[in-house]
Amino acid sequence: MRLWRPPDADFGDLRFIPRMFIMTSSATPDGQSPDDRSPDERIPAGGGAEDPLDAESIPQTPGPSPRPPRAVTLLSVLVGLEALGLMLLGLVQIAESFFLERTMPLGAILLMALIYIGFGLWLGLAARSAYRGRMWPRALIVLAQVFLIVISVQSAPVWGWLIAILPILYGVLVALILFSRPVQTHLLREARRPAE
Repeated sequence: MRLWRPPDADFGDLRFIPRMFIMTSSATPDGQSPDDRSPDERIPAGGGAEDPLDAESIPQTPGPSPRPPRAVTLLSVLVGLEALGLMLLGLVQIAESFFLERTMPLGAILLMALIYIGFGLWLGLAARSAYRGRMWPRALIVLAQVFLIVISVQSAPVWGWLIAILPILYGVLVALILFSRPVQTHLLREARRPAE
């Protein structure tokens, strides 16, 4: 092995010579020049040991997502039940508009039914996305609980407070679970994961 040394240069301890200045011998044991061999046959500097810098430059594939906590599963189930209830309400309104006496125009009833079904589908997608750790469903879930509580309070004189209190407690329970520590930790951890 030969070392390239510029004139009037004193390197001192040879251990500190940069690796780029280390040259291999002009001939290999088989009589070939290092440049005459194929890239696969060339031995890297350091005796063939793996370069740690090259190992660090290789991108690491992220591991699988951990199983969501029970609070996240419970939240997804409760929000999914709300979505299912809205879609069933829309279908019932459509059926009643054709078989029962109508107090509103048919177009208005169908429009309200489509709004219920569409919002139910959107809320169902939010439940699924929250389970998978997406951040965007939080605002929609909070908005749905606000609507549920406000409508229940306004309907209490007609339904009676014994019935109206049930959806109110339901909405409060969903909001408390949404902002609990396990759910927020799950959402923030998944949001910081690199995109696969």
